[in-house]
Amino acid sequence: MNIKHKSTLENFEKILKQIIMKSRDGKPDLYIPIVNGIKEGSMQLISIKGMLAVRNFVPKTKQIMDNLRFQRDLVERDPSYKPMPIRVKIGEEDFNECLLEVRKKYPSYDFNKIPMQGQSDAKSVVIIERV
Repeated sequence: MNIKHKSTLENFEKILKQIIMKSRDGKPDLYIPIVNGIKEGSMQLISIKGMLAVRNFVPKTKQIMDNLRFQRDLVERDPSYKPMPIRVKIGEEDFNECLLEVRKKYPSYDFNKIPMQGQSDAKSVVIIERV
C-alpha cells in the first residue's frame, strides 16, 4: 500500500468519526468551506447549523456513512479511484433559498454549488447543486 493510498483511507476514518460525533436529529452537522483570499491555502468553515433550507437537503447521517464506507471500499480495491460525494440536485427556487441562508453567514458567497464537509477534513461528503 503506497503512502498516498494509506493517507486516503486514514482520512476516510477521520471523516466517519467526525460525522458520527456531530450527528443530531438524524442529520450530521456539516460545514461549508470558504476559501479565504488572505493567505494561500487558508480556508474558513461555516456551520450549517440553523440553515434550515440547507439542512432540508442534507441526507441522513446513515446515508452519508454508507456512501463513505462504499467509497472507502472502492479506494481499497483501486488506489487510483477518486472518492465521490453525495450529489443532491435541487430546483432553482430551492437552491436560491439555500444560497440566501449561506449568504447570511458569508455575504459574498456566489457559487453554483454548495459543498459540505466534516469539521476539519478537505473532502466534501455532500454537494448541493442546481438542476
